[in-house]
Amino acid sequence: MDIIDAATIQPQLTQPLELQVFPELTSTNQVAKQWLMQGQKTPDVLIADHQTAGYGRLDRQFYSPAGTGIYMTFIWPEMVIDESIGLLTPMMAVAVREAIVAVCQVNPTIKWVNDLYLNHNKVVGILAESIPGHGVVMGVGIDFKSDATRQQFAAQSGSLLPANTSVTRVQLIAAIINRVTQMLPTYRTGDYLSAYRAHSMLIGQTVTLKVGADEQIVKVIGIGQAAELVVQQADGQQKSYTSAEVTRVLNWTE
Repeated sequence: MDIIDAATIQPQLTQPLELQVFPELTSTNQVAKQWLMQGQKTPDVLIADHQTAGYGRLDRQFYSPAGTGIYMTFIWPEMVIDESIGLLTPMMAVAVREAIVAVCQVNPTIKWVNDLYLNHNKVVGILAESIPGHGVVMGVGIDFKSDATRQQFAAQSGSLLPANTSVTRVQLIAAIINRVTQMLPTYRTGDYLSAYRAHSMLIGQTVTLKVGADEQIVKVIGIGQAAELVVQQADGQQKSYTSAEVTRVLNWTE
């Protein structure tokens, strides 16, 4: 069985970190935020085998069955919340992607700003949440291996690997922690943005972009130095967005 156990993860880490693993939580991000706000001592990484109330951006449900996914939250109580905080999610996307490539031998792409896709299906969701005065939590949810019921709960959801894979969740968890630990100290430099752009699934694509209640069709032409989405509008003008949502990619081109 593919069991997640802190004692199995620890020897694979390049730096000693405190991990806590639970068979079930409501949501690793939710629990981590509660601990921070209550002033409790927290681990560096909180992991659950199953989430009963997993969520992503805009409080959307994140289907989190036991045995087939990875649900983990990095907890950074000392993180300074400043103008560079928006670079944390792109850094995490690159770190998670590189760990997946190394361990799983598959090649996901990045959907601005916080998702990874494989074969046009979402396989990873990333959610950063800041708690002023208490720090930052960074959640990572991964559809690790195929689950027969997943498609019933999550449209356009896929999985990294087939159900009979010999790769374990512990291997990928350790690789992600190691890559994040390596990249985090210099995340403000944005030195990973070239990799973020190189593996973007959106650059060059025509998409539907939702900004507030409004939707428009634009062409994505780049990712800026603050990880903002740079688009060309129908009138030919360029515009950048730090907060928006790509709801649809029109006429995929590889």
